[in-house]
Amino acid sequence: MAIAMPAALPVVMSATCILARERLGKDRAYLASFGVYWTACASVSFALLGRKGIQRLFRDAKPRFGRPAILGVALLLWPPTGAIATRFVLRSNDWRPIRSLPLPVLTPFLTFE
Repeated sequence: MAIAMPAALPVVMSATCILARERLGKDRAYLASFGVYWTACASVSFALLGRKGIQRLFRDAKPRFGRPAILGVALLLWPPTGAIATRFVLRSNDWRPIRSLPLPVLTPFLTFE
């Protein structure tokens, strides 16, 4: 099941977005497709880990950010920092600062706008 997820989820998300677009509109259909994504990911995680495994994920751990702590903090901050920075850069009319970024990095942000 977990092996099929990377292939199945984009197809299911696209189908959800296409089918929901007529009823919900473009923006809500997009959100609905991500709702399907998060539900599928949570379901597979719960199925693979079980109740005890999920509880172990949320137990108090020392050290909280791992070793070295600075690496754990950097890894936690990387996704929101990248998302915020990308959003601000792509909203500006000047594309010069991001010309050097590879196309796969930019593709998700360019196709949904």
